[in-house]
Amino acid sequence: MTLRTIRNIKNLRDKRVLLRIDANVPVEDGQVVDDFRLWAVRPTIEYLTGRGAVVIILAHLGRPHGRDAKLTLKPIANRLAKILGRVVTFLPELGGPLVVSALAAAVPGQVFMLENLRFDKGEESNGGSFAKKLAALGDVYVNDGFAVSHRAHASVAAITRYLPSYAGLLMERELKVLDHVRTKPQSPSVALLGGAKIGTKIGLIKQLAKIYDHVLVGGGLIDPILVARGFAIGGSLLDKVPSATLAPVLKLKNLILPVDVLVGDPAHPAAPVHAVPIAMDMPFVICRKPECIVDIGPRTMLAWASIIKHAKTIVWNGPVGIFEIPRFAHGTLALAQVVASRSKGRALGVVGGGETVEALDKTGMARWVDHVSTGGGAMLEFLEGKVLPGVKPLYGKPKKSF
Repeated sequence: MTLRTIRNIKNLRDKRVLLRIDANVPVEDGQVVDDFRLWAVRPTIEYLTGRGAVVIILAHLGRPHGRDAKLTLKPIANRLAKILGRVVTFLPELGGPLVVSALAAAVPGQVFMLENLRFDKGEESNGGSFAKKLAALGDVYVNDGFAVSHRAHASVAAITRYLPSYAGLLMERELKVLDHVRTKPQSPSVALLGGAKIGTKIGLIKQLAKIYDHVLVGGGLIDPILVARGFAIGGSLLDKVPSATLAPVLKLKNLILPVDVLVGDPAHPAAPVHAVPIAMDMPFVICRKPECIVDIGPRTMLAWASIIKHAKTIVWNGPVGIFEIPRFAHGTLALAQVVASRSKGRALGVVGGGETVEALDKTGMARWVDHVSTGGGAMLEFLEGKVLPGVKPLYGKPKKSF
């Protein structure tokens, strides 16, 4: 089936468009401190407003329990207004007389933002009544929030039952690029995976191992693997995974693990850090508490950089060390530079995940990566081959036409 996008909507003038975006960005002292995801939806908003639509933005922030003044979307609306160079009218409700009267007086090209969707419990429960309440405010629904589309929430899934639904320009690009690297990566292909919990990535590792030439695994993902092979890893973060679940991963022939790691004490970053070589067939004590594995080692950096430098397709998600601490960030930042330098022509480079994008930004080379995904969990689930509840309804014929 074909993806329906906003380009398929023939007449947008005076239409009220409910636009779901991902605005779950860090806010400190009432100011947005990372607006990457807001810039990403700018083309869609400009497309809609440029054709005379009234845009009503739907989004969430954090995990509130009921209304929480600290998690209002007003700072988001203010920052988005500066990005767009136009007024974004913030409506501190999710319906009712205030919203209805404001929308009734709207003019073509006007942009509104409703309050935090999660202030209503019907959002996370995928409630039909809440979805109907939202749908009543618009004529058409557009999903440009790829990063939230793996969640079956009312503004992502249920709402598509009540309005003709389309993908925004960001959603379209995310799906196009990620589908390409998921189904037909050009060889030599490299998947680089890090992060903390291997339990959530076992399915992904097995899936990528079927189509990628090399699957490089670092960060906290290696801790359960090392323990399963008899190593002692001190105070390293250990995601406990049943041996039967982990067994298929240990058998993958194209799985590449670090040949050395850095060991240190995160509680005392200034304490000595040393590299420990790893021979997978000779278990031993890598470190003892309070020390833990904090990064990949220099030999691994060189070996993995060599593999990436010859790649035609690169997918990266997850840091390979505790990169928040500068002394333990060398591996992650070094690989970020290699991924970026190999992208844009010589290889198709795709990077995703909040911490991964943050690490890439620290190198100042993000602009050289072909596609920086706004999705973290959504990206991983899509690459694994799962059907995303916010994406499936955007294919085929719309519920109705106008």
